[in-house]
Amino acid sequence: MKRILTILLIVLFLTGCGKKPNNNDNNKPQEKKENMVYEIETLNCSAFNNIKIIMSYNTFLTNDGQVYYIGNYSDGTNCKLISDDKNIKTIFGNEYLIDENSKMYSINYSDFSLEITSDISNYLNFIKVDKDIIKYRCTTNVCYLLKNDGKLYKAKINYKNNKAYLDILNDNVFPVDEKILDFDGFPNEGKSFDNDINWIRTDKSSYFKKINNFEECNKYDDVKCTYGLVKDEYLSSIISNIAFFQYWSYGEDDYCVTYITKDGIKYSDKKCYGG
Repeated sequence: MKRILTILLIVLFLTGCGKKPNNNDNNKPQEKKENMVYEIETLNCSAFNNIKIIMSYNTFLTNDGQVYYIGNYSDGTNCKLISDDKNIKTIFGNEYLIDENSKMYSINYSDFSLEITSDISNYLNFIKVDKDIIKYRCTTNVCYLLKNDGKLYKAKINYKNNKAYLDILNDNVFPVDEKILDFDGFPNEGKSFDNDINWIRTDKSSYFKKINNFEECNKYDDVKCTYGLVKDEYLSSIISNIAFFQYWSYGEDDYCVTYITKDGIKYSDKKCYGG
């Protein structure tokens, strides 16, 4: 009998019987997310503390107008200055940089230099008109514009005398009581913003594109998938320490993110690698 009681006590101890469950343990997005990320590596780049705009894959603009490319270099650093003495004010698309004198450049990645370009010189008209715009994403007829006021605009491109002009269609594409610092995505004319913006970063939060009605639109042929920007609670909780991130769609209804903190530590969602 004593042996049976001893076995029962051991089983109760191991299973935690009698312990009141803490329902809050599974409701902490930060702890949950930390268990779902890999620490990949530590990068050496002092400019991570000064990033203003993410230009494209591994390229960014700093608050003092310098452009860097993230990589592995022989001097032991992980970012290369490619803007030299240029004071870059605006990012146009994923390829072009505009300086304080409205000169436009493209990046030559073979020697990490800037080259003056005239490929889209007809756009320089509206770039010169409104120097408050810090980032453009344009298709043939429509642009998204991020201004220094922290708002995202949508504008139509019109042409007169072979020069391009912008007519504002929406002066508050993503209405939120936060200052928008950066975004990614190209507009599709006639579609709503949430179909074509991949992410938005504000001074308080990070938002990423995701399908709102995945189960229904995946199940029924007559239900159209709708997209929206959802707040990532974990990345928003550490937003002040994030320097750089990259977004990928994951499967059909989710996303994954690789990000670098200001002290150079690179992390990635485990699901980006099938984890």
